[in-house]
Amino acid sequence: MDLASGTKTHMVHAININRPDWSPDGQWLAFMMNAQIYKVKADGDSLTQLTHEGRNFFPDWGPDGQWIAYDNTDCGGGR
Repeated sequence: MDLASGTKTHMVHAININRPDWSPDGQWLAFMMNAQIYKVKADGDSLTQLTHEGRNFFPDWGPDGQWIAYDNTDCGGGR
C-alpha cells in the first residue's frame, strides 16, 4: 500500500487534522491541530504532540525524514 503517494487512502484518526504531510518513507503523518504540530503512524498508532508553545503551522518533513520544519508564531505572548 502506497499511502505517501495518495494512491490508497484510509482514515487515520477520527479527528480534524489540517495540512497533513507524509514522511518520505510513508510511515508517519505530520499535521497541525489546534495550532500545534503532531505526528501519527500510518496505522493510526502513536499519536505524538511535537510542539507545545506558540502557534505552529504548516509541517513539512525534511527529505531524510529526520526533521519536520514548520512555521511558528508567538503572537506577542508578552514573555
